[in-house]
Formats: sequence, C-alpha cells, structure tokens
Amino acid sequence: LVLPVGKHVRFDITSRDVLHSFWVPAFRVKIDAVPGLVTKTYATPDRVGSFEDDFNLRLQCAELCGVGHEKMTVPVRVLEQDDFDAWVAQQ
Repeated sequence: LVLPVGKHVRFDITSRDVLHSFWVPAFRVKIDAVPGLVTKTYATPDRVGSFEDDFNLRLQCAELCGVGHEKMTVPVRVLEQDDFDAWVAQQ
C-alpha cells in the first residue's frame, strides 16, 4: 500500500469470504471487513516512512479469520507527493 503524505484517504473495505479486520496501526484505524457489506474508514498519513523503518506502517488483518491469518499483512509506504506521483507513473 503506497500513499502520499498529508492527503486524506478513504478506504472502502469489504471481504469475499469471512469476517476480517482492516487495521493500520500507524494510522490508528481499524474496521471490520464484512462479506457483502462495504464499510469505510479514513486516514491522513502525517509523515513519510515505510514498513522497513516502522513496524506499525503495515496493513494487518486483526480478526482471527482462519488458516493463513498470520500471513495477512501488507507493508505500507508513505511518500512525498512528488515521489508518489513518480511511483504512480511507473505503475
């Protein structure tokens, strides 16, 4: 997950299988991901960083959801706007 610093971001959360929990500790957001329902949460990253620098910059399932739960983590990177724009252009 790559985001620009200082930008208000909306996350639309859902699940295809079972109840999960969308959690980014560094943003202090956590909300359930419910099959068949879209929930929303918001965050405004306030500093540049990455998972390599800060263990809390990760997207993690916080609901014991079944086999493989411990592998449900995604690193988060927060970039300056110019770096974010360059990253988007490369995608």
